[in-house]
Amino acid sequence: MSSLLLIAVLLLGTLPSPCLAFQPSSTSLLVAPLRQSIYLQQRLLATHQKHNSKLSMGAVSSSNALSEDTNLQFQDKSILLTGASRGLGRSLAHKLAECNASLLILSGRDEVALQQVKKECTEIASSSSSLKIEIVPCDLSDKSSVDNLSTKSLSIAQQLHTTKAIDILINNGGISSRSSFLDTDISIDEKVMQVNFFSGAQLAKAVVPSMVDQSSGRIIWISSIQGKLGTPYRTSYAASKFAVQGYCEALRSELTSSNVHVHIISPGYIRTNLSQSAIMGDGKNYGQTDVTTANGKDPDEVAATIMNSVASEQNDFIVAATFSAKVALWLKVLAPSFLDKMLVKRFEKQRIELKEKTS
Repeated sequence: MSSLLLIAVLLLGTLPSPCLAFQPSSTSLLVAPLRQSIYLQQRLLATHQKHNSKLSMGAVSSSNALSEDTNLQFQDKSILLTGASRGLGRSLAHKLAECNASLLILSGRDEVALQQVKKECTEIASSSSSLKIEIVPCDLSDKSSVDNLSTKSLSIAQQLHTTKAIDILINNGGISSRSSFLDTDISIDEKVMQVNFFSGAQLAKAVVPSMVDQSSGRIIWISSIQGKLGTPYRTSYAASKFAVQGYCEALRSELTSSNVHVHIISPGYIRTNLSQSAIMGDGKNYGQTDVTTANGKDPDEVAATIMNSVASEQNDFIVAATFSAKVALWLKVLAPSFLDKMLVKRFEKQRIELKEKTS
């Protein structure tokens, strides 16, 4: 078995035993896959080394710290953050308070949780900070609620911020899904698309014109690795994140000349309640913490990485990705048909496991 196959088997959890012998029967038949495998491993190693060198050369003293440049980039800015009540959104709010932003508008469905985050941010901000924090509850699945959020946010910015505009829009709020295509009602596809994509687009259309008028601004959209690689039981979620990816790529080309930056962040697994709040194909709540989520990256560390990367003008980047996810993305480029076969096997394995759980 070639190294490429072994990596992919490890990646997708179908390895039949912890050790497989490599016994080539024909050298000529193995030349192409071996060359491809060596190339893949070299590129992965180079990427890993490049990433480590960037970290070692940076001015950040710890994985949770913000660089001096990051503090300057977010300082005195008016910022609208969705999904701020918990998880990555809460961590981003904390980091923004560290930067002494001028105005921080926190949005989410849980007003009580938002009040707690506001209190935490107030305590984090330095005593000399002029940070103003406002709360605007919003249900991203409701278009009228999203419209209310944009209207109120612009009004708040005009009253409390010198530039009378939202300088930075962070589309962080979202929902995940957990069901096969055949078990997913179309209404679930529509809901996930509304929360993860249409709500963000609606907010952007409301706040970006003022960014263009002042010739400065940022859209920071939290997508997912699922927006680059679709996997079984995530059709609704992957569709919404692929939409975000394409939308932002096209939007960037239109806004760059106006000095409005568009950033797409594609996280892997983060220790949040995303899987707990995921929606099933029949509309029921998933209500479980997946092992991969429980073993994910710390949200404070991810938030710091995101803000440092944005400040260094990275437009489209991955954070908190496992080695397996990185390999999968390389396989999508180098051996797509092989990856397709392995994803089919993954689906069959998950389907059997699901049947055993429900029987």
